[in-house]
Amino acid sequence: MFQFDVLNRMITLQDGWQFGNAMFYGSTIIRTMGIFLLLVPFIDKEKLGFKDLVIYGCISFILLAQSSVALPVVIMVGVAYFVSHLYFDRNCRFILALVLLLLIICGIVLPNIGLINDHALNLYRANSRSIILYGSIIVFLLGYLYKNKTINKINTTILFIIAFMYIPEINDIVENLSMYDFVEARFWTGTFYAIAILAFAYAFVFACKLLSKKKLLVLKGVLLFLLVLGVTLSFEFKYKNIFKSIEILRYNNKLLPNSTVNLGKELERLHIKTKDHLYVLTPDWVVTNGYNHSLAVLLRQHTPSSSIISAIPRYGYFSNKEFKGYEQADNDNYNAFMYDQSGQSYLRVKKILEKYPINCLVVTSKLADWITKDSGFELKKSVCDVDICYYIYYRK
Repeated sequence: MFQFDVLNRMITLQDGWQFGNAMFYGSTIIRTMGIFLLLVPFIDKEKLGFKDLVIYGCISFILLAQSSVALPVVIMVGVAYFVSHLYFDRNCRFILALVLLLLIICGIVLPNIGLINDHALNLYRANSRSIILYGSIIVFLLGYLYKNKTINKINTTILFIIAFMYIPEINDIVENLSMYDFVEARFWTGTFYAIAILAFAYAFVFACKLLSKKKLLVLKGVLLFLLVLGVTLSFEFKYKNIFKSIEILRYNNKLLPNSTVNLGKELERLHIKTKDHLYVLTPDWVVTNGYNHSLAVLLRQHTPSSSIISAIPRYGYFSNKEFKGYEQADNDNYNAFMYDQSGQSYLRVKKILEKYPINCLVVTSKLADWITKDSGFELKKSVCDVDICYYIYYRK
């Protein structure tokens, strides 16, 4: 298990743990490679045509399919590249001025969402003493010394992205595209990664020019050793036994506990059998295979025909009018009911069941007979695997 605290002490990133534990996440792919995937096909272009626009649109669509956090990335990278393209074309200075004026007007018209921008600013402040951040920026800027047109264009595009993110009024565009503070913070993180990757590439080219082949070979060996050492020291295994961890991954080969996958399948079968849309309450978290597991959030992947009401902590409040007023406190009462089926605990859950059209319950231990008779729920199926069991209750 990657110990991301090691990296976090060197530089603070939004959802930094995902870079070690979940590089397969769609949003992680966007943060690490999104800017390059959007820029590389066009960075050497002298002129832009309709074909280029179509290609950019296709790349953008693929990134958005990975995660909706790509929205501010695909739009602002496109705008920054277009502004950079105009900047390097002396015949387009008037058009450049019009585009910048249009951006300022858009920024003024769009509402200011200070809380979103503050989050990104706080992320920058948290790294105010980071050697990695400022070291990367310095080497990144030294790239201009190459006097290479492609490098200049890439660097200038990145600088425009940063400017659009932090210049007052214009940054309102990024805030409104992001909608949530963590989305803009992920955009900031992705921009830093682009700078760090470019800085490493520039530093390597510098070394290639300054060092002989023999010294360069030694340098590569030292860097490889430090990289392997750093990665090795930044790992910690839950069981202190790599074979046990591999065994868990081999058994749960769908990247989720088998119990969650099977629970989702049973809910889908129940939906088909009853022809009823399921509004499901589940525990927020469970412990399975020795790990904490976010059941309510991850179960949604395997039961698309159900609405997992308990996923509120991750996805916010439901727009469905029938669930207006449902809040985290209701979720907490249901979680407490998992471990205490006393009369007092049940009364709190009963109020939820009477107020909202919840027709399916998932619990980790069977409900008492008096609870099922009073609530009208009937046991439909149980799903057991390794160290956990789920019991599915349904009412019409």
